[in-house]
Formats: sequence, C-alpha cells, structure tokens
Amino acid sequence: MFIDSDEAEAALAEDRSAFVRRYDIMALVPSHIKKCMIHSDAIAQIRGFQDLFVYLNKDSSPRQLRRLVEAYFMDCPPLRGYLSQLTLSLLLSVTIIVDIGSCRTSRSSTIPRHR
Repeated sequence: MFIDSDEAEAALAEDRSAFVRRYDIMALVPSHIKKCMIHSDAIAQIRGFQDLFVYLNKDSSPRQLRRLVEAYFMDCPPLRGYLSQLTLSLLLSVTIIVDIGSCRTSRSSTIPRHR
C-alpha cells in the first residue's frame, strides 16, 4: 500500500487534525486506536497512528477502511507521494472508471428518447 509504511505513518500523524475530522474514516477505526489518535497527549497520538498502520496491514482489517485511508492519501498532495505505484495505479483506474460511469449516467439522462 505504501512505499515506506513508517514514513507514511509519520506523515499522516503530522496531518492528524485533518485526518481525525474525517468521520467516515474514524467511524471504521477500532475504538482503542481512535482513543489514542484523538487523545491530547502527543505520545498517545503517535501510538494511535502506529496501531492504525499495524491494523491496516492485517489481513483481517476492513477493506473499506483501507480504501478510505488510501483515498485520503491520494486526495492530499503532500501525502500522495507515500503511496506505492501499484496503489496509485489502482486508485487512478478506479477513479477513471467512476468518472466514466458518472458521465454515462449524466449523458443518458439528458439525451432525449425517440419513440
């Protein structure tokens, strides 16, 4: 998922204030990890992000959480460079497919139907 997981973790921890405001992501983070990430103590916050990355690297972690974290990195230019080329390629191809799909939907709704 990341070129260097430790560097990505540190970069995300630096972007902590924006990341913890993403309620869609935080709703999927296990409560014991979330408590550390939102704690006022810097050491607890660092531990929270470490635990988040350990959790994301487990096979049993929810794919939706992994996808949202990847998308967060993709949408944030300073963080984008931490994504592996494979992850970037996959995210870009999914984005293109979604964009094409939305174009088809919007076009089909504006094209008059002939009887």
